[in-house]
Amino acid sequence: MIAAAGCSAEEPTVTIAPSPTPTCFDLSEDFMEAAESVFEKWDDAIALASNTSRGDLSGPIASLQEIKREAGDLDAPACSENVGESLVTLMESFIEGFLSFMADEEGPLEDMHFLIADAAQEYFIKSLAELTLNSMSDDIFLTYIATASSQRKIIKYRDVNGDFIEEKADMSWSKSFLVPADFQATIEKQGSFTGSACAIMINGQIAELIITETGVAIVCEASASSN
Repeated sequence: MIAAAGCSAEEPTVTIAPSPTPTCFDLSEDFMEAAESVFEKWDDAIALASNTSRGDLSGPIASLQEIKREAGDLDAPACSENVGESLVTLMESFIEGFLSFMADEEGPLEDMHFLIADAAQEYFIKSLAELTLNSMSDDIFLTYIATASSQRKIIKYRDVNGDFIEEKADMSWSKSFLVPADFQATIEKQGSFTGSACAIMINGQIAELIITETGVAIVCEASASSN
C-alpha cells in the first residue's frame, strides 16, 4: 500500500467587508423624528400665544415652557448636537420675549429676545433640512443682531469676505449669512448707547462677546467657530 504524498487542498480565504461608517443622518434619524414632532407641537402653541392678549398669556406661556422641557430631554448625537441646542435656544428666547411683552417691557429688550429666537429657529430649520438630505455644511451660520431705543442707527459689520459694510438701519436689525470657520465676527453700532444692545449668533447659539465702547460707538466681536 503506497501512501499519497501530502498534497492537501488549500483552505478558502474568507474576506469580511468592513461595516460602512454610519453617517450623521443614520445616527440622528430617531432624534430628527422626535425633534420634528416637538417642533410641530411648538409651532401650534406659538400661534396660539401670538394671538393671545397680554393679560391672558400665562396659560399659553406655561404650555410653551412644557414643550421647551420636552425639547431639552431630546437625545441628539454629537454630530447634530447644535441642532438640538438651537431648538432649545429658540424656545427659551421666544418665551423670554412673551414674558417681556406680558410685563409691558416692550422695546429693545423684547426685540432682542425675539430676534435671537428668529435666528435660532432659522438655523434649526436649515440644519434639520440638511440632516434629512445628509448634506450638513461645514460653514458657520452667523447672525448679527442690534437693537436700540431710537428708530435708526448707523451699523457697520464685517461681511463674509472680511470687509466692513456700513448701512443706516431701522432698529431693531439683524442679518444672517454663512461664513468659514474661525471667522472674526464684528458689528459696530454708532450713536447713543441708551437702550442699545447687540448679539452675535453662531450656529443658532448666542456667542460670547467682547464689547468695546469707543465713545461714539459700541463694538461687539466674537470668533465664529463650529466647536
